[in-house]
Amino acid sequence: MIETLTAAAGFVQDIPQPGPPTAPPGSDKVLDILAWAKWVALGIAILGIITLGAVMTIAHNRGSGDDFLQKLGWVAGGLVLIGAAGAIVGFFAG
Repeated sequence: MIETLTAAAGFVQDIPQPGPPTAPPGSDKVLDILAWAKWVALGIAILGIITLGAVMTIAHNRGSGDDFLQKLGWVAGGLVLIGAAGAIVGFFAG
């Protein structure tokens, strides 16, 4: 029994361990595109907040009260999702 366990332990030690993960060649271009997409998305979100603020100001001056807080919540949620996209993917990818 001990010989079997010793042989099994020796077999497990002989399994080659992969080195640290390395990016494939050309992946830096993909990362550049993803970074650009993130910057564009953040820029659009910032323009959305500015536009929402302008619409809120005009609506306040007119005396109408729409559901701007809900719209601002959706924009803020989108910003959080954009900012955390890399961490979310990293969490699920391991």
